[in-house]
Amino acid sequence: MTERTEERKEVSRFLWLRIGAVVAIHAADITWAAWYMYRLRNRGALIGVSRAAEQPLTLLGQNLAESLVPALLFVLTLLLLKKEFPEAMYLRLRGKWQRVTALVFLALLAGLLAAALARGVKPYTALYALGYYLVIIAFSEEFITRGLCAYLLREEDWPLRFLVPNVCFALIHLFSYADWGAITPDYVLRFMATSLLGLTVHGCLLQLLKEKSGTIWLSVLLHAAMDYSVVLKF
Repeated sequence: MTERTEERKEVSRFLWLRIGAVVAIHAADITWAAWYMYRLRNRGALIGVSRAAEQPLTLLGQNLAESLVPALLFVLTLLLLKKEFPEAMYLRLRGKWQRVTALVFLALLAGLLAAALARGVKPYTALYALGYYLVIIAFSEEFITRGLCAYLLREEDWPLRFLVPNVCFALIHLFSYADWGAITPDYVLRFMATSLLGLTVHGCLLQLLKEKSGTIWLSVLLHAAMDYSVVLKF
């Protein structure tokens, strides 16, 4: 009985360590991004993607700096997992239906690009926004939440495996949904009431797509298409 109790304690301890790691990863990501973006905003130097054609190199530098934590985590995970990295992060795309679905999502992105150009969005801005939402936003968020953090909880039952990383995913949008503006108690309450549940469900569905399809690329492309649709408002 004593041995079993000790085993349960050990399992519980490691579970809390993994949950703590998931929370810490998201906290590091949003802490860096928020510090950097608010610093730019306070200096009046923050550039929106809709202005990509005005200061392309400055904007590229800002976006690369914004995604510093995901980039470092990608490299660190690659070095730690080595040959297991592609399989562990669901980075392979195989099977006819996976490829067909990926082509459908790519066609959707192409359609959004064409629609943006037809509405008068500058070609460079439309193309830059496509790269931004595909790589800086969709891939970075999918890799961190549905890739790395889901991997850390891969041995857990689905409620934990899905809810812990995706609640964190929802919470990190607190700042971007405020457009890097003031975070007041009233705003936090409204975010919790109107956005938290929807973002969590959204994240869980993307994770389900990744797990059922066996590849992260479908969730990346779908995520990118949903976010890139904002280009129609530029």
